[in-house]
Amino acid sequence: MAANDGLRPGKGAFKKPTTNTRRIWITREEKVLINVLKELVNKGYKSDNGFRTGYLIKCKEALKVDFPKTDLQASPHITSKLTA
Repeated sequence: MAANDGLRPGKGAFKKPTTNTRRIWITREEKVLINVLKELVNKGYKSDNGFRTGYLIKCKEALKVDFPKTDLQASPHITSKLTA
């Protein structure tokens, strides 16, 4: 069978359209997140293996206070920001 025998389009014809779903954080959002995480550490939310359950909700709530119209979600936005 030939590489392009008319049954299959050429190379790259089956590319899926990509959408840019990566969210760009503004500096103020990052500062608020860092401050919230510092507060959680001071309140004892940090354990030996990471943060205790519920820290993402606390982060999301704090971000909603400063940015009421934000589209930030605990997962994937905050978790990916912390692991990046």
